[in-house]
Amino acid sequence: MNAGLVSHEEAISDLIRAEDGVYTWEMVDVKVPEKPVKRIAVCRECGESFVLRGDEGLCRGCAERSSKNIQIDLTGG
Repeated sequence: MNAGLVSHEEAISDLIRAEDGVYTWEMVDVKVPEKPVKRIAVCRECGESFVLRGDEGLCRGCAERSSKNIQIDLTGG
């Protein structure tokens, strides 16, 4: 294998001259799986939007604080 540096232009020229001896192409169909629709909700505690994963009404941060019984001041004071 030749590990020497070759300029971009020279490499492209070599590939074009080599034609099918180096590469080929063909049309293919690629199946792309459908992604589930994301449901967005607004946290009932802080008002931040989040991806709903079930029927919870709290964002992850508020849910963690709630489970640890931590209060936050949303009034800014």
